[in-house]
Amino acid sequence: ESVGTVVSKPLPPWYGKGGGANVVHVRPGATGKGDGSSWSDAVTDFHKGVLMLTETRNELWLAGSNVLAEAQGEYAFGTAAVLRGGFTGIESSPAERKAGARSVLDGDRKYNPLSFRNDAAVTVESIEFRDAVSRGIMKTGGGGDLTVTNCVIFRARHNPAQAWAKGGTFTGTADATLRLLDTAVVECGYSVGGLCLADSGLGVGCNTFKEVVIDGCRFENCARTGTYQALSGSTLYISNARATVRRTAFVGNGAMAGNGTGGDLIRIEGKSDGSRFVNCAFVGNTVNSSGAPSCVLGVNMSQGNACSIENCTFAYNVGYNQSGTFKSARTLEVMGGEVSVSNSVFWGNVRHVRCPSAVEIRVRDGASAAVGYCLFGGRGEGWVS
Repeated sequence: ESVGTVVSKPLPPWYGKGGGANVVHVRPGATGKGDGSSWSDAVTDFHKGVLMLTETRNELWLAGSNVLAEAQGEYAFGTAAVLRGGFTGIESSPAERKAGARSVLDGDRKYNPLSFRNDAAVTVESIEFRDAVSRGIMKTGGGGDLTVTNCVIFRARHNPAQAWAKGGTFTGTADATLRLLDTAVVECGYSVGGLCLADSGLGVGCNTFKEVVIDGCRFENCARTGTYQALSGSTLYISNARATVRRTAFVGNGAMAGNGTGGDLIRIEGKSDGSRFVNCAFVGNTVNSSGAPSCVLGVNMSQGNACSIENCTFAYNVGYNQSGTFKSARTLEVMGGEVSVSNSVFWGNVRHVRCPSAVEIRVRDGASAAVGYCLFGGRGEGWVS
């Protein structure tokens, strides 16, 4: 910006606007100095903006839609950082943003929008991660907490050259907490050709945290088509973390295995004692049992670990058998650990005619389940075994 310049015409709306000295501003189309100090002098490239973050300049504000032009490596956050979207480029505080607004990071099916390791707390909010080539957002490690809120992870999809893709992959430590809040995961792990190899968490995968909190989220149309192998937790996979999944909907997702394997849509396993699913809805999902049993929710925790399912609804999910040989489909399968189910509804869950065995809840040898104050009905054919 020039000092002492007389302007006779109206100034652009971003002139003189910005968040202050601790903020790096990113706005496509900006033509100022490019130092990120204001919306007028914003950086035009998101990845360049991330590299400008420091201990004292610890916030990035992102405006508009940003199509990535080149691949970037993994970032390392050694100090706390906040990446905020939802700006139009005229705000001077986050409170001035329109409620629910998001900025876009578009991988153009060529690049991954954001990959990082953090040893300090990182917050990512109000950003849509779109069309990643393999990962929408990825935390590769580190003991720092991560909060992702008011975000959308959209269309991380397979193609013949990319064997598998995931919406979000999060790896932490036994001291770190992951919070996924008010976020939608849509059409991730959605095949457009080729084979999806054995893997988990095509929607979101969480590995090794002190705690995982998923609250107010929606998983929709993840892992829907293609030929899959051995998918444990095709939509949501949580391993070795105490998880609280609350007020979250799983709608229209699928685990369509077709190479002699089965799978489950949601899997929690390992050392995950004290985990809870509360006020969640599992509706209209499809699980395949070609070659092995399959289920909507699979619990396979370590011996002595406990998980509770409270006030949840499992409705109109479909289990089917692609090969026609004897397999079975379940709504809830307890493979390991101790599970309590209370005040929940199992309604209208059905099996395809080629899948001759179906039950709502199955408990394997060595595991246990306590079921109370639950409603079973609709077209379901078996309750508990």
